[in-house]
Amino acid sequence: MIDRLIRIFHTLRYLKPVQLYYRVYFVLARKRVVSFFKKKLDDAVPLSVAKLTLHPFSIHHAVPEGNRFVFLNLEKDFGARVDWNYAANGKLWNYKLNYFEFVNDEKIDKAYALALITDYCKAMKNIDWGLEPYPISLRGMNWIRFFVTHKISDPQLNRALYWQFKMLYYTVEYHLLGNHLMENGFALLFGAYYFRDEKFYKKATRILKTELAEQTLADGAHFERSPMYHCILLHRVLDAYNLVASNPWKQDELQTILKQKAAVMAGWLKQMQFSNGDLPQVNDTVEHECEPSVLFQYAQALGIQPQTTALGESGYRMIRTPRFELLIDVGNIGPDYIPGHAHSDTFSFILYVDGAPQLVETGTSTYLPGERRHLERTTASHNTVAVAKCEQSDVWSTFRVGRRAKVISLKEEANAVTATHDGYRSIGVLHERSWTWTNDSITITDKVTGNKSAEAYIHFPPGVQPRMLDAGKIDAGFFFIGLANHTQASVGEYLMAAGFNKLERCACLNIQFTDRLETKISLHAPGQLR
Repeated sequence: MIDRLIRIFHTLRYLKPVQLYYRVYFVLARKRVVSFFKKKLDDAVPLSVAKLTLHPFSIHHAVPEGNRFVFLNLEKDFGARVDWNYAANGKLWNYKLNYFEFVNDEKIDKAYALALITDYCKAMKNIDWGLEPYPISLRGMNWIRFFVTHKISDPQLNRALYWQFKMLYYTVEYHLLGNHLMENGFALLFGAYYFRDEKFYKKATRILKTELAEQTLADGAHFERSPMYHCILLHRVLDAYNLVASNPWKQDELQTILKQKAAVMAGWLKQMQFSNGDLPQVNDTVEHECEPSVLFQYAQALGIQPQTTALGESGYRMIRTPRFELLIDVGNIGPDYIPGHAHSDTFSFILYVDGAPQLVETGTSTYLPGERRHLERTTASHNTVAVAKCEQSDVWSTFRVGRRAKVISLKEEANAVTATHDGYRSIGVLHERSWTWTNDSITITDKVTGNKSAEAYIHFPPGVQPRMLDAGKIDAGFFFIGLANHTQASVGEYLMAAGFNKLERCACLNIQFTDRLETKISLHAPGQLR
């Protein structure tokens, strides 16, 4: 009981007062707000719909065949009519269904897409999760783009869309903040332009100006430090810029802000990519869920060039040599008040050699609450160190973090990075890790104070099978791993996330030590794969 209270204290202490206030508001008022607007759906309302222009750009989404939908690698065939409340595949799957992203894929049949929208409007009084603020936000923007692209102006559909925006206006997600609040702001901006609604515009600009400043770090990263969510929000910034630049309804600084943020966000994304186009699968970034190359094309089409700034505040560093690319994480998890997509991964790293992944993260395969979701966020699922079988940061539930590691020192040199975190302070331990490198080798040195047992983890991708040559030497195909000062090392197995709801059995190296461990990665000469 005491431990649970301590965990809750460390979880709540970082929340902003506005989050606490609106959590109470959502519990007490949201259902009544939704119920009120459901009753208004049939009410006539005088609407003035603007004839908007948008620069055409299509991003691929899974297009349903008949009423067979595939999201998160899970399929459901609804037969004659879609069940918009379908929950058997989890809440995120239902959210994806309710986003209506598929209506803007160039391959979808216009009449079929319109029929789905019409059916949704007829079912709206009975919709559950789909009328939460986040899916309303994405659906609203997707419907507007679809209507504008196909020059559709249907009074009944516009009325249903308007009442959804009114519902969103009164249920903005101040209790969550972060990417959810930003999406609410972008949606209200689209609603404002489409309906020429001054109230929507005022709230949208207030949210976006505040949150773009708050949520874009100095090096261009989105502050939740997830490359996947960074891509999602960069896409949204580009869409918003497309909207305001193509439709001169308002003349203020928002257009300039959007263009500047899009440039620095694109710059960060470019620096985080590996040379083969991959993104690091960190902090709930899921394989194949985003396409950076398409975003760069979109930015270019809008006249926006990536603006690069040295990686800094996001906590990531990308070391590139002629042979390898090494991404290291020397930052805090965060932001403190919304760490829902954070993992216990301080000082983890990812290694690509000759353009191919060789050391990877476990990754993310699910948001469903349970053992697998928890496992994927824990220290042992990352290429870092656990001490005395404790967690660096107390990840719990589905999106919560209690006590958390803080980086207390960081030193960067031409060919070395050294950092210390205090995630094990509760057991009197500090963990220091340094990376030093040449063109064909990397040496990782771990120091753990307090004379405690520790375990380092190294995860290999599919197709890489390390072989123990002796007690301190491992052949990993493209390189040798040499160990010094370890007490034991063994090759085991783990399940790597290869996408939502997709797992692949792969090899991992577990290394036990006390006080100090040296791990040296020595690349084989090009072409000498063993």
